[in-house]
Amino acid sequence: MLRFRREDVIAVVLDYNGPKMTNASLRSINKFNEIPIVLVNSGDSDVSQYDGNIGFIYVKNRRGRNFSIGMNEGIKVAMAEGARYIVLINNDTEFTEGAIEKLVEALEQDNELGMVGPNHAYQDTFTLRDGSNVKVSHKDKNYPIEFKEKLTGFCLCLRREIIQNVKGFDENFVFTKEDDDLCFRIRKEGYRLAEVKDSIVHHKLGGSTNLGDIQSLRFLMRNNSLGYAILANKKQISVFSAFLLSVKDTSILLSKSFLISRRIYLSALVDTLTGLRDGFKIKYNSPQS
Repeated sequence: MLRFRREDVIAVVLDYNGPKMTNASLRSINKFNEIPIVLVNSGDSDVSQYDGNIGFIYVKNRRGRNFSIGMNEGIKVAMAEGARYIVLINNDTEFTEGAIEKLVEALEQDNELGMVGPNHAYQDTFTLRDGSNVKVSHKDKNYPIEFKEKLTGFCLCLRREIIQNVKGFDENFVFTKEDDDLCFRIRKEGYRLAEVKDSIVHHKLGGSTNLGDIQSLRFLMRNNSLGYAILANKKQISVFSAFLLSVKDTSILLSKSFLISRRIYLSALVDTLTGLRDGFKIKYNSPQS
């Protein structure tokens, strides 16, 4: 028997100018999980562009395109609504039946778990990210989990008191790496992280980022590097790793983009260095700040 009521669980979905994709995510949450939804609009979309047949609490974030700020705005509303569990969701996701319920059940079964995330693909035999195959019994109430050092931030589920203790996302992170930082701080609180293999969420990896648009590409490259620099400032990675990972990720992003020209490569170099510079300027009193 479940120890939580569905109204105890609130989903926070963040959108930036992607109402079509967001509607697909909202419909899948509503169809299969039937929990309250807080929709945070950080872009220019009008509320009329979202599916009016789905009940949601609408929040207009006017503080700019910053993932951490948008999520924190949604978290505040979810907590004000009395949420015991909060599910943080990217808009480029679609949920399967019971996916959110299984995340919450995993947290309820193990008090040492601070935050959990779902599996990416749904089939009788799950292929994990390391390439290994795992058989899962859907009738097993003790849902199998895999402990992790980090969880991918497309869907995260955690208890109210934990998000309160770590004070939400660090708003110095604009876009990317805020999930790595959140995972680090939750582990520093003494909790474990886990992937719940029987909770299945389809994630359109990178679906919320248009790599065919030069401004979106530059935004991502700069803020990805900024995120690495902040992690270095927090002593979560080394300064050398921040440089190395920034260059590596910029190369990967360029390889995935159709916008290949001398101008793009020059912009990529400038944006990567600018992000690192701006990130290294941000100082913290302690790694857990």
